[in-house]
Amino acid sequence: MKRIVYVALIGLCLSLSCYAAEGSTSGGESLSGEKGTHSRGSIPDNGNELTITADKAVWDKKQGVTVLSGKVVVSKGKSSFTADTVEIIGQMGKIKQIKGMGNVRFNDMERNIVMTADRIELKESDWEKQITAFGKLRITHGETVVEANTAVYYQNQQKIVLTGEAAITQEKGKLSGKKIIYYLGKKGEEGEEGEERVEVIEGVRAWWQW
Repeated sequence: MKRIVYVALIGLCLSLSCYAAEGSTSGGESLSGEKGTHSRGSIPDNGNELTITADKAVWDKKQGVTVLSGKVVVSKGKSSFTADTVEIIGQMGKIKQIKGMGNVRFNDMERNIVMTADRIELKESDWEKQITAFGKLRITHGETVVEANTAVYYQNQQKIVLTGEAAITQEKGKLSGKKIIYYLGKKGEEGEEGEERVEVIEGVRAWWQW
């Protein structure tokens, strides 16, 4: 029978007291519950609750690493991402890094951003600072489609830095280069979208239908 992990803070809390409260184990062992248990855990983080669901988790207490797998969903505020495997690095309540690997799909509902990639990395758990994605990268923002080898998304600055065969495609044209900075346009007080802007740093190639 398939057994589902009861996350209930496994990995994210990374605190011995939390593990003891949930009756979990550590030292590289699998943390699991009975079939039908909802795999969910969350902690408050700077006013936004960081929540994870998964089918399975393994916590390595010595290394301070938790590996979650099987339908993994990580969410915070109006942003979330799914991945085949998620690795959380940290110790005693301090998250240093979150990595998502395999079939990554990131969704920023507030800014209408959808990003698919092979891998995603977040330093600490502050999504507003920096989200980095790698491999087979594709981003959609409204009618704009962005492709690159690597993208760094700065949510609080409302910009995406694209490198490696970067390209931005819209209805009437395409712009490509080795490095592109895509400014999303900040929302106004009434919630309206700001004006988009693109800055190509190197190797400009463009096609446009006037």
